[in-house]
Formats: sequence, structure tokens, C-alpha cells
Amino acid sequence: MLPQGAGEKNGQNWENALSYAAAENSLEQAWQQLQPGATRFSSAVANTKPVACN
Repeated sequence: MLPQGAGEKNGQNWENALSYAAAENSLEQAWQQLQPGATRFSSAVANTKPVACN
């Protein structure tokens, strides 16, 4: 996830990151979609290294 998202903003990979700004609870929605063993990458600003949230 990035503040404004990236690419297709579908969350399939870092190049198509979901947007924090898409909805008020976008981080919660993304967290609820995680499947066991999945990794969600999040960054507070667009030019930083992503943090894996397993």
C-alpha cells in the first residue's frame, strides 16, 4: 500500500499497490483480505522501502 497507490492499484504486487487514500478504512479492508501465508507491503510515503506485514 502507498498513500496514492501505484499502477492498477489492485494490490497484486508492489508495482500495483493499493491506495491508502482510496477509502477511509482502506488499510483495514486490505488486512481483512489477507490469506494465510500472504504478505502485505505498506509504506507511509511513496519513496521509502516497503515493510512486509506477514
